[in-house]
Amino acid sequence: MKLLSKYTLLFVIVLVQFGLSTDSQAQTINWQPFASGFSNPVIITYDNQNNLYVAENKGIIRKVSTSGVVNSTAFLNINSKVVSSYSGVHGMAFHPNYSTNGYFFIKYYKESIQTIFISRFSRNASNPDIADLNSELILLSYPGYYGHLGGNLIFGPDGYLYTTTGDGANGARGMTGDELMTGQNTRSIKGKLLRIDVTNGTLAFPPTNPHLALNDGIPDEIIAQGLRNVWRFSFDKVTGDMWLGDVGQDSYEEVDFLPAGTFENRNLGWSCLEGDYPIHSNYCNSGTDLTAPVHTYAGYNFNGHKNACVIGGYVYRGTRFTGLNGWYIFGDYNSGEVWRMKLQPEKIIEKISENFEGLVSFGESPDGDIFLISYPDGIIYKMQLACETENISGIHTANDLYLAGINLNSSKKINGNLRVEYWSAGGVLLQPGFQVDQGSVFKAQIGNCEN
Repeated sequence: MKLLSKYTLLFVIVLVQFGLSTDSQAQTINWQPFASGFSNPVIITYDNQNNLYVAENKGIIRKVSTSGVVNSTAFLNINSKVVSSYSGVHGMAFHPNYSTNGYFFIKYYKESIQTIFISRFSRNASNPDIADLNSELILLSYPGYYGHLGGNLIFGPDGYLYTTTGDGANGARGMTGDELMTGQNTRSIKGKLLRIDVTNGTLAFPPTNPHLALNDGIPDEIIAQGLRNVWRFSFDKVTGDMWLGDVGQDSYEEVDFLPAGTFENRNLGWSCLEGDYPIHSNYCNSGTDLTAPVHTYAGYNFNGHKNACVIGGYVYRGTRFTGLNGWYIFGDYNSGEVWRMKLQPEKIIEKISENFEGLVSFGESPDGDIFLISYPDGIIYKMQLACETENISGIHTANDLYLAGINLNSSKKINGNLRVEYWSAGGVLLQPGFQVDQGSVFKAQIGNCEN
């Protein structure tokens, strides 16, 4: 191997960097088992003391260490409240001041009375490793039949608590969808984005919610409409933007994007449209301002009759894999595929994993690592780089960026006044034939590879 110093370079920088791709094709990502032994897990989240928690569908919640050790004693068990063969826990979120007030919130479905509850619970006063089962304070409830029930709970950057509701339809194959016609009905709480103020641990409504007028017939918690069944949504930790994965009927799955500060009075289109595809075209008049999805992909009717179910994820803002910074990670429950997407400076979508069984949800650690949950296996996985070696040769004739896994071996010539960067997780190896012309800028970034 020849040394970098033997070439005419304006500068060389060596930094810790995560290699992702070569020739703009996304590097495969590995998902390493992090914690296991769960029964149908659906949520992994954390409190403001950096403790992790995993919630199972049937109501058992366990504390998990940052190294993946699961507490044998349940943090909370609300199985007796859920008692459901259909659905159970949908969301869990810890109050921003949890360390002082001990409040956390759970959204769950009680099948026996077909009702969704959003309740506040409290940490045990003498033992922080368990919660007080008798502390439940119901803040909000609404009917939920055997249909779309919506998704998770999450605190926004404004400190308010957000959730989504499903349209209440059963979503059976071959139906048009939105049989109850709730998506565009602002008087119905179903098919909506909700926002409430739980700063003091009780129910209040933010003053910026758009439907606070007395006697208008519109629930005060509604801030946006036109959702079908958003199971998972999240906020970008840096920008405050909202990303939503809305599960389609038979035609298209969609990903929606709402820039920070623009959530109020949004209409995401269901069921006038499914993705960009007309459904009840007469349901919205020509003057209705609809927010188009930033991405759609084919559902059952257009993908060879394969089931599809989008699972919304997170924008990566961790520190271990800086090459992923700003990419939105999301997937599909049925295909087991995982993608990354960026909207700026141009829209890019790349598949990074596939054939992942039972991908029911993603999660985020306090330091920005991304988790993936396998529902049938009861395993929480953590993102890792799949280590590989890339070999490239030929001539650079334009400004270029090459990324690789464990090693990047280059025998390419940098021809002309260009700026070329090599990023690799393991090493940049310059082979015979590599050459940098006078006036070119070459930059190498090298880091670690985990497998």
